[in-house]
Amino acid sequence: MKTASIGLLLFWLSTLLSGCSRFHFRPKGVPSSAVWVDGAFIDCSIDKMIKKNRCTVFDDHTGEILAEGLFALANPGAAGKSELQFAAYGDRKIFLQDTNILSLEEASERDPTNRLIDDRLKSLATRGGVTAANCGKTTTNKPEEQVSACAKTAFESRKPFYVTYSFPGKVAYISYGLAQDAEGNVFEVLYNIRGVVKIELGRNDQIYDKNHIRVTPCVRPVTLGKTEEGMLACIPPINERESALAAQQKPIETTVCAIAENPAAFNNKLVRVRGHVSGNFEYSMLDGDGCSGSLWFAYGGDSAPPGLEAYVSGGAVPGAVDPDGKVILPIPVKLVQDSAFRRFQSLMTARVKADALYEKKNPGKFLFHRMTATFVGRIDGVSDEIHKYHQKKSEMDKADYLGFGQMGLFDAQLVVQSVENDAVLSVEPQQSTSQ
Repeated sequence: MKTASIGLLLFWLSTLLSGCSRFHFRPKGVPSSAVWVDGAFIDCSIDKMIKKNRCTVFDDHTGEILAEGLFALANPGAAGKSELQFAAYGDRKIFLQDTNILSLEEASERDPTNRLIDDRLKSLATRGGVTAANCGKTTTNKPEEQVSACAKTAFESRKPFYVTYSFPGKVAYISYGLAQDAEGNVFEVLYNIRGVVKIELGRNDQIYDKNHIRVTPCVRPVTLGKTEEGMLACIPPINERESALAAQQKPIETTVCAIAENPAAFNNKLVRVRGHVSGNFEYSMLDGDGCSGSLWFAYGGDSAPPGLEAYVSGGAVPGAVDPDGKVILPIPVKLVQDSAFRRFQSLMTARVKADALYEKKNPGKFLFHRMTATFVGRIDGVSDEIHKYHQKKSEMDKADYLGFGQMGLFDAQLVVQSVENDAVLSVEPQQSTSQ
C-alpha cells in the first residue's frame, strides 16, 4: 500500500512537471481570458469599430501590466479571432503563431509609458498623505499654457502639485515631469522607455522601476523657468564666483589628442590648439595627428562652419557643476571675424566645393579635403564616467546622445573664438572610396 502511494505521488509529480510548458500559475489581477505564453499572459479583444485590437500584456510572475492599449497589424487592421493565437511577446509587440505581429499603436493610461511617471510624480507630490494638484499632461514640443500656468501658480504658492510633459505621439517613449511636496521640495522626473543610463546620474539622482524612472531633486533655492519649447524646468543656481573666474582664463597650449584622451580635464577651459578640420553636411570634425578620436568643431555664436547643413545635437551641456549642484557658466565665446578668420572661412568654403566637385566627376567615389589651422576656443567635455563608457562601446551600438555634436557622438567639442593666419587647405592622407 505504501509502495503504491509513493508510485502514485511520483506519477502525479511527473505529470505536473511535464505540463509546466502548458500551465502557469495565474497572478492576482490577471483575467481568466488571458492566455499564457513564455514570460507573459496576453489578453486581446477586437474593436470592430476602429479595426484594431485592444490588448493587455501581464508579467507572468507579478501580474504587472507590461503593455496595454490599441494594437494593430502591419497591414492596417485588427487580427481576427482565429488569428489571435499568441507565440510570444517582446519590445511592445505581440507575435502571433501565423508570423504576423501586433504592435502597440496607442498606449492606455495603465501602460507603463504613462503609468510609471504618473505614479512616481503623484507619490512625490503627496508625500505625508497630503493632497496635491494634478496640473495635467501636455506635450513637450507644444505645451499647453494652462498646464504650465497651473504648476507655476502652485509652485509660487508653495502648494503640492505635479505636471507631466510627454513627447508627442500615441506612445510616449520619453516623458518628463515636475512635482513639489508640502515641504517645498521640487523634483524633476524623467521616464525613458529604453531605460536610464546609470552614468547619466548626478550625485543626488535616484532611479526606480527597473531603470526606467530617474528622479532629480532640484537644488535649493529652487527657481522655475521655461525651456525654449515652453516646458517648466528647474533652473539651477549659478556659482557666480567660479563662473567669473572661468571667464577670465587665458588660453592654454595643448593638442587635439590630449583633449580626446581626457575630455573632462579640459572641460570649460580656453585652449590654443592646432588641428585638421573636415566634415560634410551633417558632420564637423577636428582631428590631430595620431589621435584615436575626433572633436566636434563649432563656431562661437550662432553661425556654423561651411558645409554643415543639418545635424541632431547630443544632450551634453556646456559649462560645469560644483559639488553643491550649482552651475559654473560656460566661458563666453564670441567669434572674432578678423582678416585671419575671413581667409580661413574662404578656404573652408573652397574645401566644401572641392569635395563636391570630386564626387561629381567621380560618381560613387569620395576624396575628402581638410583645413589645417591653429585655433583658440573653449573646450566642452563629457565626464570621466561617460568617456569610459563610450570607450567600451562598439561602433555597432546605438547612439546614446550623451556627448556633443551629431547624435552626441563626440566626447568633446571645440567652440572657436579665433583663428590664426596659418590655415592650409589639403587632401586628407586617408582617402575613402565606397559604394
